[in-house]
Amino acid sequence: MTTKETKPHKELIEMLMSEIRKYPECNDIISVAVRQNRRALHNSNWYAEWIMIDDQMACPHALEITKQLQAQFDLA
Repeated sequence: MTTKETKPHKELIEMLMSEIRKYPECNDIISVAVRQNRRALHNSNWYAEWIMIDDQMACPHALEITKQLQAQFDLA
């Protein structure tokens, strides 16, 4: 098992938002919160809560971007 690089909250948020902005269809996402995950979901110690303009579902790319970054980085 390889050890993942750790990133602070702020850096993970910046990375998530930078990636989601590549998809114009995700413009309803206004922010993201990174939370510590006590259970090792997807072998990660954090998860993302996408914050939308209204109560709609997050852009499908949001989940994929989250999974990709969870595979690469842990929360410091």
